[in-house]
Amino acid sequence: MPMKKKVLVVSQKGTLVDLAVIRKDAEIIETTHLGALESFKEKVPSIIIVDDYTESGSLALGFQTYHEIRERLLPWQTLVRMGREDYPYADYIKHPNAGDKANQFFTIVESLIAA
Repeated sequence: MPMKKKVLVVSQKGTLVDLAVIRKDAEIIETTHLGALESFKEKVPSIIIVDDYTESGSLALGFQTYHEIRERLLPWQTLVRMGREDYPYADYIKHPNAGDKANQFFTIVESLIAA
């Protein structure tokens, strides 16, 4: 049986969406920005999704988390940032609106796991 891909999901509250229906070939690890670096080092995920990404304001935790993890990223790991603003980065995904957030998240995770 192949090993499950570990997906680290970082968000402000540590719970981005209900992940119960996610594929069985993935192990989802949820954490807050404050625990992200420790979880990243301890769990060694293959996919890291940092939500709440912004480059200004009080929610800059996503920015800080992204850069802390990026400095330690290994070549086989995938790092994605998500947020509500417009940024031109290839690894950035903008949330369309709150209602579609869960569907978009599932689509992203599915495509990353399948890769």
